[in-house]
Amino acid sequence: MPNGLTSIGDLTHYDRILGDDHPELERIGDGFANLPERRPDVARRAADWKAELIRVSRDNSDASLAITAALTRLKACQDRPKAGTS
Repeated sequence: MPNGLTSIGDLTHYDRILGDDHPELERIGDGFANLPERRPDVARRAADWKAELIRVSRDNSDASLAITAALTRLKACQDRPKAGTS
């Protein structure tokens, strides 16, 4: 998990969150990472990728476990103290 990743608010980071351990999640993460620059297209395509992520997590137990592991790693990164703080 990249050290700089601390929030899932930016959809373009989904590829880094989902990782590449599971082929369907890698494909979905790549889709988020390659969202179009134009605003109207971003919302529509992001909704499509979110729906696909939900479908895959519901229908594929391996993918669901991989998502849980990715979110656990993300939370661990968020819980770590930042350098220079105590």
